[in-house]
Amino acid sequence: MKNKVGSNVRQQKYLEKTALIRDKRAYGQSIVLIKPPAENWADDFIAKDDRAIMGTLNFTREMRIQVLKELLSYENDTVKSNKLFYIRGRWKNVESKDFTIEVEALYSFTRMLTRDMPRMLPVLIERKTGKNITGERKKIAEIYAIYRKWLKKNEKSNFQHIQYPLTGTPFDWDGGEGNDKYLNKAF
Repeated sequence: MKNKVGSNVRQQKYLEKTALIRDKRAYGQSIVLIKPPAENWADDFIAKDDRAIMGTLNFTREMRIQVLKELLSYENDTVKSNKLFYIRGRWKNVESKDFTIEVEALYSFTRMLTRDMPRMLPVLIERKTGKNITGERKKIAEIYAIYRKWLKKNEKSNFQHIQYPLTGTPFDWDGGEGNDKYLNKAF
């Protein structure tokens, strides 16, 4: 599978991209969990975020760790994302041309580390200035390197006493400060 800029995304075990929606109100694609064969999924997945769906499907810890790894494979996928997130009391998608599949993947990765509904928005910022950097390719690459390093370190420590991947870096999610109460301290 190729993304917009031509790098390969290998076949995933748990994740896939939706078909491209061309309607201008919902233009784009999103990353979704692959639904296993079942007698009746119906609309059970529509009004839940990925964490709830993984709970419904009884994902093991190992399966969740694999999902984190798969999310990092979407680096350089610059197709616009139309993923809906439950943010500040309602389901919404991010209305920005800079909200791409690769940014969606990082945000989904971060949300997998939390419980309840953290107040952070799916907009990457520079911590010092508060400037939106969601569309800045070089900084997104830096952030992917931070997430890969975080994943490797936490796999070695068996995910004990985790912090947000962007803790102590020049970057954060908009509204990310003060969300430690939502972080699962172990994964």
